[in-house]
Amino acid sequence: MKVTRKILACALAALMVLSSFAAMITVGAQTPETPSETTAYNGTPDTSFETDGNVIYITSAEELMGFAQTTSSTNYSGKIIKLTTDVVINAGDASSWKTTAPTYSWSCSVSSSDTLRFNGTFDGQGHTISGLYSMTSNPGGLFGTVNTGATVQNVNVVNSYFEYTINDSNHCNVGGIVGFVNAGNDQRSDITTIANCHVDAIIYTSAIRSGNAGKTGMGGIVGYAGNNETTQGSTLNIFNCSFNGSIKGFRFIGGVIGRLDTDGIANVKNCSVDANIISNVSGTTDTGAAMLVGNIARHSLSIENCLVKGTLGCTTSTSKSGILLGYVDTNADDGEKSVSFKNILIAVQPVEKGFSTVLFNTYVRKAISCSVSNIVYDSTLYPNAASATHIDLIKHTQYAGNYNGLKDEDTYNTITSFKATAKTTEELKGVAVFNGWTVVENDYPTPVTPMTISGV
Repeated sequence: MKVTRKILACALAALMVLSSFAAMITVGAQTPETPSETTAYNGTPDTSFETDGNVIYITSAEELMGFAQTTSSTNYSGKIIKLTTDVVINAGDASSWKTTAPTYSWSCSVSSSDTLRFNGTFDGQGHTISGLYSMTSNPGGLFGTVNTGATVQNVNVVNSYFEYTINDSNHCNVGGIVGFVNAGNDQRSDITTIANCHVDAIIYTSAIRSGNAGKTGMGGIVGYAGNNETTQGSTLNIFNCSFNGSIKGFRFIGGVIGRLDTDGIANVKNCSVDANIISNVSGTTDTGAAMLVGNIARHSLSIENCLVKGTLGCTTSTSKSGILLGYVDTNADDGEKSVSFKNILIAVQPVEKGFSTVLFNTYVRKAISCSVSNIVYDSTLYPNAASATHIDLIKHTQYAGNYNGLKDEDTYNTITSFKATAKTTEELKGVAVFNGWTVVENDYPTPVTPMTISGV
C-alpha cells in the first residue's frame, strides 16, 4: 500500500514538472501573458521587448516609452508592434497641462528622414494609452510621422495633450494618431491604414500667424497627409475611428483630417467626431475649418457613414469653414478630382466667426466631380439655416476669374445647392437614422463599432 502511494506521488510530481515546463515553453515561444491591470510609467524606458519572429510585444508603460525612443533610429518596416496592456504615461487631467506640464513628454517617430519614419504596423489590440503630453515644433501625435504604407489600428489615446509651437521656419502637423503621413514618391502605390482608433485629446497651437504656413494641418486623427512632390496613387484609409475633444489651430483644421495634399485618394468610413473646433488665424490668410476635413488640395475624398457633433468656427470672418469640408483648392493641372459624401448625420453648433451653414466651402481653380447623398441634420441647432428647411451644399468663392466649381458626377453640371434632410433633436436621438448604425439611448446613433480587447 505504502509502495503504491509512493509510486503515485512520484508520477504526479513528474507530471506537474512536465506540465510546468511545457507551459513555460508555450508562453515564451508565442505571446506574453497579458497584465491584468493598467501599468503606470515609472520614469525609466525599457527596450527589452519580447519578440516572436516579426512581432514585438509591448507589455508595459516603460516598454512603450522605450519603443518611442527607438523610433529615432529604426522605422520598423515589416514589423508588427503589439500592445498587450493599458498604459498610463502621465496621471492627472490633460485639460490643466497647457499651464502646468506633467512629468513626462511624449515623442515618437518625429524624424524628417524618409528612412526613419514609422513604416510598420502598430496594433493596440483594443488597449488604451493615457496621458500623452507633447509641446514641440516637431510633428505631434501618437506617431509624429509615418510613411505611406504604415498601419495603426485598435488603440485608444485618451486624456492627452498635443501642442505645437509654431515659428516661421516650420509647418504645423499634429494629429491624435498621426501628425504627418508622408506620401513619398517611392511609396506612391502604398496604402496607409488607420482603423479602430479612438482619440480623446486636446490639440492646440500656441501662436497665431498672419503669413502662409504652407503645409500645415491639424486633425483629430491625422494632421497632414502629403509631400512636397506630386505623388500618384497613394491611398489613406481611416475606418471606424472617433475623435472627442478640442482643436484650436492654425490654417487647416479638421475633426478627422486637417489637410490632404497629395495626388491620391482618402477614404473615411464609419467615423464620428464630437469636438470643439476653431481655426485661429490673423490677417487674410486662407484657412479652412471643418468637422471632418479642413482642406483638400490635389486630392480625391470619399466619406461615408459619419456622425459630426459639437461646435465649429473661426476667429476671423475672412476664414473659410464648412460643416463637412472647409476648403477645396485644386489647380488646373492636377487632373480630375472628386469628393463624395454619403450617410452623414450633422449636429453641429456654430460659434465664433466665419461659420456658415454650408457643407463645403470652395476655393476652386478646376472643376471637381461631386456626389452627395443622405445628409441629415439636426434642425433644432440651426434656427436661421434657410428657415430651418435645408443646408446649402457649397459656398462659391471665385479665384482669378477662372472658377469652375463642383460638378455633379453624373451630369457634370455645376451644383449650386443641395437640400439636406432636416429633423429635430427628438426625431434623431435614440433612432437608427441610417442602416447599420447603432442606436444610443437618449443620444444620436453612432456608425462606430466598439472595440474588444484581444489580449494577445
